[in-house]
Amino acid sequence: MASARTASPLSPVPLVPHPGRRRDKPQLSCYLCRRRKKKCDRQLPCSTCRRLDVGHDCRYTEDAVAARPKASQGAYRPLAKLPATRSEPTNQDQGDHGQLRAIDQQSFDNDRSCIAPSAGNLRINKFENNFKDGSHWTSVLHRATSLTGQEGELDEAQVRESQLPTYQTVLLFSCGKEADEKEIIAGLPSRKICDDLVSSYFHLLDHSCFLHAKEFLRNYHKFWQDPHAAPASWLGLLYSTMCIAAQFKSPCPRDCACGGHVLRNCGHERLMTFREKTVQCLLRAQYGRGGPFIMETLLHYFMMENYLRRDSNTGLWLLLGSIVQIAIRMGYHRDPSHFKSLSPYEGEMRRRVWTHCFIFDAVLATQLGLPTVIRQSICDTQPPRNISDKDYDSTARSLPPARPDGEVTQSTITIAKFRLAKTLTEVSDALSCLRPYSLADAMRIDKNLCDVYQRLPSTLKHRPLSESILDSRITVFQRINIKLACLRGRMLLHWKFVAEHRDSDQYGESRTILVNSAMESLELQQLTVDELRPHCQIAPIYLYDSAIVNHTHLLATSVLCFYIRYLSGKLATEQLAKIRLLLQGAQAIWQRSSNDSVEAQRAAGALATVLARTTGEQQHAAPYAPELAETSSEDTRELLNWPQLPFTYTNGFDKLPQMTVGENAAFLYPPSISPLDSWASFI
Repeated sequence: MASARTASPLSPVPLVPHPGRRRDKPQLSCYLCRRRKKKCDRQLPCSTCRRLDVGHDCRYTEDAVAARPKASQGAYRPLAKLPATRSEPTNQDQGDHGQLRAIDQQSFDNDRSCIAPSAGNLRINKFENNFKDGSHWTSVLHRATSLTGQEGELDEAQVRESQLPTYQTVLLFSCGKEADEKEIIAGLPSRKICDDLVSSYFHLLDHSCFLHAKEFLRNYHKFWQDPHAAPASWLGLLYSTMCIAAQFKSPCPRDCACGGHVLRNCGHERLMTFREKTVQCLLRAQYGRGGPFIMETLLHYFMMENYLRRDSNTGLWLLLGSIVQIAIRMGYHRDPSHFKSLSPYEGEMRRRVWTHCFIFDAVLATQLGLPTVIRQSICDTQPPRNISDKDYDSTARSLPPARPDGEVTQSTITIAKFRLAKTLTEVSDALSCLRPYSLADAMRIDKNLCDVYQRLPSTLKHRPLSESILDSRITVFQRINIKLACLRGRMLLHWKFVAEHRDSDQYGESRTILVNSAMESLELQQLTVDELRPHCQIAPIYLYDSAIVNHTHLLATSVLCFYIRYLSGKLATEQLAKIRLLLQGAQAIWQRSSNDSVEAQRAAGALATVLARTTGEQQHAAPYAPELAETSSEDTRELLNWPQLPFTYTNGFDKLPQMTVGENAAFLYPPSISPLDSWASFI
């Protein structure tokens, strides 16, 4: 037997490799696993890259590709270890194997348009364990910037936590201060302030509130006759109503010291007092048991907590989960027609409450990249009718017939959002389901989403601001919000096809839908920021700076970052120029908001990195200046061919009067809001 060692012809001594020298061996792991020093299973993509959601970057050397076992070999590898019983296959074996190969090929042909569901992203550190779906905007941004532990990674440790607001916890889950009945009643402001806030609530939220104005005012006047006779749940409803009205009326210029969010003045302190009293009332009423006014107060509390946040918060998801469980325990998930003990009025109010639970669940699931809480298989509650509060009350023996969809009532926008939320739930289910969904499934859901939007009443569809002069500020915001929800659903639905097969012509339509939706979202962001300047404010700052609205813009920003880095060759020159300009405007907006928003700071930093890579110039994230926003706005209007309006939306309204310092100095009172005494016709 020949020796494995070789000898030099000039020396009879065999040459032995140096003991410290590593033996030569081929590189069989993929590049990313080798760089991370992780175990690689040598598949394409390998399990490690799939788990980290970077399967598109899984690459091997030529030697590794030749040595890597084929998928069929890997599938039947355990069979090779069995003892051989026959040396040659029989005709029956050949037939069986042929049938198996035919079945495998047929299955592959049927499913090759399917995208395997992503395992999502799981982040584990000493502070938290955080899971997000692969279509969440942070996952999209991760791919766009190739944040694989190398340069450019935006870690939460780099975020300026000290500049964030201090009220980021859900107060209901914390150990709040308990209060007795006397302390809760003593915390109420004067009757005049309460009247103004209640009046503002029903005027500002007249289109979508789930309270019945006539019945609420009846209980409200009864409360002031004997405040100590009111239950704690009713006091919580009153405090939550005033808190939401205070949020909508609190002045906060975009260039204020707090970064354009909550103005830390006497109005903010009073708002926090209303929030604290609402929680104290819920605890005193033992909200977990349910009861009158509990669900309405809990939904109000969810809304006020959401409006206080610029960033996504899983605490809201936990809060909504608790609210949904309480609602199910109280039977809100079953249609009131099953229960003869409920009056027509009570049944309609229960439909309003459950519909809002369903809407919040669908929106929050797409925002956080988590599954929905509500299972539609156990629910049959119908949406409320399109009827006005003046058409019925608690004494009605039957409900009036529904008005046409084009006629706006207290339930019109709620019904429209419910229909849109049902389709968004389909999107969320497709993203979180373990079964891969095909391109045909995505196109079917996309068509349903577009059809739902097209069937909306014309009063709820987005239109230019020049055609909305006579509409209320909140109506304009609701139109933009509904449009953004539709765009968000389409982006989430088509992202996986573009991410996994960005160069395939089979998914060209998905690429077009994705980029157009993202561009339209950033156009709406730039437009609303222009109209939200101090001299042109069309809606309360809490609405446009809430986490739900910002999520759509963050997703659009991440998608366009991916496009200009990996798909710029498939875009027309003019379209690519528009995308770059939109991203530059978005960078200024996110940079402006980065003082009190972690997500905005991440987006601004990532945009600087992506723009620097694609243009070859280093983009420094300078502090926001109004001149930068104005220049970006005008450039965007010129490039996107937006008309220069000789007027702005708010020219159709009187300027809000400034209050003097005193008892009511915390709020602004629009002259269009009538005093509470003029509502006598409701009673």
